[in-house]
Amino acid sequence: MPAGNRFAVMVAAQRDDFGGPIKLEVRDLPPGVTAEIVPMSADETSVPVLFSAAADAKPAGSLANLVGRGAAGSAAVEGHLRQRTLLVRGANNREIWSHDTYRMAVAVTQRVPFRIDIVEPKVPLVQSEVVMPLTADGGAAVRKWKIAVLGWATVGDGTVVVSSPLANLEVAEPFFRFAFQTTSVDQGQKTGLLVKVEKKRGFPGTAKVELLGLPHEVTAPPQDLAADAAQIVFPVTTTANSPVGQHRTLLCRAVVTMEGQPVTHLLGMGELRIEKPLPPKPAQAAAPKPTPAPEPAKPPAKPVEKPLSRLERLRMERSANAPPEKK
Repeated sequence: MPAGNRFAVMVAAQRDDFGGPIKLEVRDLPPGVTAEIVPMSADETSVPVLFSAAADAKPAGSLANLVGRGAAGSAAVEGHLRQRTLLVRGANNREIWSHDTYRMAVAVTQRVPFRIDIVEPKVPLVQSEVVMPLTADGGAAVRKWKIAVLGWATVGDGTVVVSSPLANLEVAEPFFRFAFQTTSVDQGQKTGLLVKVEKKRGFPGTAKVELLGLPHEVTAPPQDLAADAAQIVFPVTTTANSPVGQHRTLLCRAVVTMEGQPVTHLLGMGELRIEKPLPPKPAQAAAPKPTPAPEPAKPPAKPVEKPLSRLERLRMERSANAPPEKK
């Protein structure tokens, strides 16, 4: 490592007929070089070791002795470095010639014009898949881990690699789990997409939740999630150009802010079905007007009597008053 700089390596341990924690030690380092070593717990097989060279360290080198100690019952167990290097490989990647090294070559070089530092996260990385350089799936152990960042650059005629100091990264359980309800909507219509919330542990304030993975020309505004909420409903809007089909690409990005830093969850997967609208019903023909019932026949009108003349009235009166004829 350059003077005034650092370098980190991973040290792996293979246990044979032994279980338990291992305490590492590096002996015979060059002057001005120190090693920061993380204890290896019983459930770990590798840990980072950080070497640091003082600012006034002179160029020097040594073959350091890496020792691991543990206990098997009342008996002490001790192991040393074994670094196997394959020098020649044959057909089908077979080992032809190899070399075992039992000491670690450590050297201090001249200073370089850069260093790397790391800002230690103040919030945990929860057990969920996230699209970012650091990920934690459901199998990640819940605990604090030591991490370091390596960086390299070309200095002079070669590449120089340096390391940041070790920092804590905490892996914790997620604050909640989501369960998507399958939702169907016609093109050009709106609907509500329901996501049920299973609370795992409390969190401060409210979480901001976004619906990601939406199909083309489908929108849904972000929603706030209160600590005691049991569900989220996203108002989903489609257009006539939204693709028809079953879209199993939905997931939620939920962000909880703690100590001024975001704790991000990516939780999925959900399904949105977009249907083609049904064709409009054909217009019905106008119903024929009902035939009006025939009007009942009117009784024949009485013939209008012709007015009688004076002479005709006298004759009728005479005929009515005449005595009957004798036979």
